[in-house]
Amino acid sequence: MKIDNTIKDYYNKGLEQDRLTDEVGNLERIRTWDILHRYLPKPPTVILDIGGAAGAYAFDLASEGYQIHLVDPVKLHIDQAIRTNETVSHPLKEIILGDARNLTYDDEFAEVILYFGPLYHLTTKKERIKALNEATA
Repeated sequence: MKIDNTIKDYYNKGLEQDRLTDEVGNLERIRTWDILHRYLPKPPTVILDIGGAAGAYAFDLASEGYQIHLVDPVKLHIDQAIRTNETVSHPLKEIILGDARNLTYDDEFAEVILYFGPLYHLTTKKERIKALNEATA
């Protein structure tokens, strides 16, 4: 799993876990929740949160009854999500280190796939198509 060093260095600073709590991040969070609540099927839908970082959306979705499987390529994010998962009343179903371009799930495993990060971090058309093909297989 190859991640661009610039991206890896940024995320290893540990800033992602609280990114959606400042003014700019909160606006993104509110808008994203509006879209999610408008289009997601009702729980207990199975959702793959690919590139879900430390679980910024995953934990709130799990608290609403969704069955969340979080996949992220940054070990720090996975470690943060695992620590949070141990403290919440509605834990995620799965938290794994993984790559959007090489998912290990069976076809039609999930009803919804969230791809908030991978499609702008994958910088070539070939990588983005590979990630999208993984999601639609």
